[in-house]
Amino acid sequence: MSITADDIARAAVDAAAAQLEAHGLGRELRHLDGLLSRAAREKANTVVLTIVTPSGDAGPHALAIAQAVEARVGRPVDVRQEADPAMLGGVTVVFGNERIDWSLRGALERLEDSLRSHPSPLHV
Repeated sequence: MSITADDIARAAVDAAAAQLEAHGLGRELRHLDGLLSRAAREKANTVVLTIVTPSGDAGPHALAIAQAVEARVGRPVDVRQEADPAMLGGVTVVFGNERIDWSLRGALERLEDSLRSHPSPLHV
């Protein structure tokens, strides 16, 4: 009988669950998938890149964004796309501790901040 990667993954989950229970952390089992996922990314030296758009599909732009982020961080990225139906347009990119907001809402907020910090000398 040959062992598969799926068999190894199941054994790792069983071992992790047993260790959580043994150390009184059984309540943390609900977070096990996230913990294992983060540990696997760290082991593979990858960075999670989340691309948020109104539809959840950045199309061909996702590849360009991923390549730009990989070049910036010098590590491979694990791309995840999410939908934000409240977003009017644009994209928000999140990776590591960075958040880049190219959304329409973000642009309007930056414009408002700029106008408030530099009031016009013209008063109507």
